[in-house]
Amino acid sequence: MGIVRTPDRPTRVARVLSRIPLFLARVFARVPGGGGRARILQAGTTLHVRLLDTVGSDPTMQGRPVRVLVIAPAPGDTTVIVAPGTVVRGTIADAGVEGDEPGRQVIALRFTDVVLPDGRTASISGQVSEVDNARETVDATGRILGLPMPGRMDSMIDWALCALGTVHPVAAAALFVADRGEEREQHRTIVFRPGVEMTLRVTADTEVPVWPWRPPTAVAPPARLDALLQSLPPRALALGGRIAGDLVNLVLLGDAADISAAFLAAGWDTAERISVRTCFDTFVATVEARDYVHQPVSELVLDGRPPDLVFQKLTDTFAKRHHVRIWRSAVAWEGHPVFAAAATHDVGIEFSIEEHTCTHRTDPAIDRERDKIVDDLVTANAVSALSLVPRTPIVGMTVTGGQAPVVTDWRAAVIALRAARQ
Repeated sequence: MGIVRTPDRPTRVARVLSRIPLFLARVFARVPGGGGRARILQAGTTLHVRLLDTVGSDPTMQGRPVRVLVIAPAPGDTTVIVAPGTVVRGTIADAGVEGDEPGRQVIALRFTDVVLPDGRTASISGQVSEVDNARETVDATGRILGLPMPGRMDSMIDWALCALGTVHPVAAAALFVADRGEEREQHRTIVFRPGVEMTLRVTADTEVPVWPWRPPTAVAPPARLDALLQSLPPRALALGGRIAGDLVNLVLLGDAADISAAFLAAGWDTAERISVRTCFDTFVATVEARDYVHQPVSELVLDGRPPDLVFQKLTDTFAKRHHVRIWRSAVAWEGHPVFAAAATHDVGIEFSIEEHTCTHRTDPAIDRERDKIVDDLVTANAVSALSLVPRTPIVGMTVTGGQAPVVTDWRAAVIALRAARQ
């Protein structure tokens, strides 16, 4: 099965995304020096993109055109060669089922040209190298593959479940049902709708006209921003404040309406509060091997308070998602509210013997999630100013639950947001 959305979501996302290239063209057209000289986009360069069209493994989709929007700057040796807002076009080169065992669903996308915000085009050769937060995999030739045919009860997962059953039978039963649910659903047609994000790999050197792109200007002098960071708690707390949680790695300047408008424009979804109902919905989604767009996140507190806003982004599995918790602080910046945010990337599921529950495994390289949010908000034209500010390192810090040491440059992104009404 592919991505599952609420009935109105594909329409809403498609409508928003369809307007982005034209909007960015108007914005970037005001940048002086348009139409710069061409540069070589080297083979092996990766482009982070967001789908603008639906793609799937239904054989009738083969040959259809497909477009993706570049959502992060692709650097060259000294400058950005492919700017956010660039559209990459291609076709669905293959769609269907593998001819031999295990008969997995297949999609192959081939990209042939880029369209700059001013309408100029250039040839390109590219293929998919990863689908973000998906249960599907991508092989070396760029084919997106569904899950393989299930085998007998001789896999490592089956034996691990048997072992877990001796420690916590209820958890083992739940995981067994979820695992079998994944197997039952694995041969459904893959469908990725507008908004799904991917990584493309350029497969041949190509000459691309440079569109002049510059990142947002700095928010303020470093000394002032350092004082702002010092006034905020450095880290959230989990389990009611009993253990250290996620690092505060973003600071948002603007009100709640500005933040909501920015994240929704960048393709993020809200998360529901934890309750008996939402926990049950999460369990059902896991058993049925599908996503749950508004699934709840575990509660972390900052200054003793739960987050005011929570946003997340996922594709078609409960196990993987981008997410960020946001708290309003007691301080202000030039008359605007200040929100502290902690962003991490869930990359898998594991069982906690101490808590007797399943929990997400977090990517310890937390800067990647910080940078993703920055890129998403910049692409959505929601950022008026941006600074990366060094902060005091925390000795021996690990990701939530002590899973692994964090990997970070110890900088927080301070983002001044555009007013939602602009």
